[in-house]
Amino acid sequence: MLRILVSVKDEHVGRLDDVAAAAETVGMTVNRRLASVGVFSGVINDQHLGALQRVSGVAHISEDRDVRPLLPDDKKD
Repeated sequence: MLRILVSVKDEHVGRLDDVAAAAETVGMTVNRRLASVGVFSGVINDQHLGALQRVSGVAHISEDRDVRPLLPDDKKD
């Protein structure tokens, strides 16, 4: 399963819940909705990514990665 972020097209931001529901019909499990920025996140099997890209209102799909601050003791490569 892939953790992903889905950005919604500007003209669909007001219907983010509808786009998220449509994403669930193609196999995504939506865990969080961030309506103020037009994004929702969740998990999906990589086999279903093509179907998710075709969902009306989906602008962009990206991998959801852990982000942490760089601490002074962290080595820089």
